[in-house]
Amino acid sequence: MTKDWQAKLISSSFELKQNQYDCDSTFIIFFAEKDLEFDREDFGDLVLDYEEWGIIDPPGPNKGFGSKINPELLEDLWDEECRTKLTIKKLKEIGDLQELAREIFPYIDGFFRVNGRENIFEELPHTIDTLMNFFQSENDNNSIEIVEYENG
Repeated sequence: MTKDWQAKLISSSFELKQNQYDCDSTFIIFFAEKDLEFDREDFGDLVLDYEEWGIIDPPGPNKGFGSKINPELLEDLWDEECRTKLTIKKLKEIGDLQELAREIFPYIDGFFRVNGRENIFEELPHTIDTLMNFFQSENDNNSIEIVEYENG
């Protein structure tokens, strides 16, 4: 039997943080190993304080998350099994990691590390340094997954 997923939040409840895009969506970046499987709906059930919600695939505002992580790229990378996980290696191919972090950060409401061994979604500080530090990790198989949860 597998252990149920849990959320480890920084404070007593999760608060939306992005201010770049006015919408009914919540944008989360999950930091994980490329092949780690987790259920995005488990996270939504645990953390989101919405009466009803859904997941938008592929994620993103109409203009994308800056000049490089745009709707066309996310659509091209979309795969039902892998979704839109972007490995550090792929991000390096797309562009300068610091520039990518600066472009993506304003759209994101929260960062969560996915701990597959203990089935925990762990909230990380909402700072650009959190994103840059993960991008600069030595493991090219680490990945981010941007997930869009829509309220209602």
